Amino acid sequence: MTLALRSTSWESQMAIMNLLNMPLMFASNSFYPVKSMPWWLKPIAYVNPLTYVNDINRQLLLGVTGYNLLLDFTYLIAFAAIFSIMGIMLSWRYLSEA
Repeated sequence: MTLALRSTSWESQMAIMNLLNMPLMFASNSFYPVKSMPWWLKPIAYVNPLTYVNDINRQLLLGVTGYNLLLDFTYLIAFAAIFSIMGIMLSWRYLSEA
């Protein structure tokens, strides 16, 4: 969102969001398990929040909950808090300049 704030039209905002969302989806465990990914993609998948969302969905749909579920929720809450704070600070800065 902070990158899209700098654009002036909604078309460029959508292009920026798709440019970021598609690689995130392909670098998560949406299509393939992390264990079968190449060595260079595994660290990206472990940082990617979609990997943890997919893991939560699989655990809750299959009814298998455990320690990993708590770890996944903790990672997502921390990730959301950090990037929300960054987005709010940058949006205040960019919107106050206009």
